[in-house]
Amino acid sequence: MKEEHAKGASLARLANILEVSASTIERDCEHLGLKTFSDISDERLTFEIADVLNHGHEDMGYRDVECALQRRQIRVQERRIRALLVNILLQLIDSQSSCLYLSHVINLCCY
Repeated sequence: MKEEHAKGASLARLANILEVSASTIERDCEHLGLKTFSDISDERLTFEIADVLNHGHEDMGYRDVECALQRRQIRVQERRIRALLVNILLQLIDSQSSCLYLSHVINLCCY
């Protein structure tokens, strides 16, 4: 389990491999001293998300951003990603005053 966790496998994937519930995996990770989520500040996470968006494609959705963060070995709660995405994209709307950006916000937050 430690090897798969080090490779960045999700809790759901580990649970599937071991044929146990994700809750069991989470408890085992705590028992083994493995972090289930990255210890990253909102400021740093905002920077990483903005970088992902700058290097990503136009139709990126929330899940694309989450996968890109995981490839960077950043594992954070879904709610944190969604909240910071909304903040980043609303700042873009304020600075650009464009409906194009509003549709991008909707795509990122819904998919």
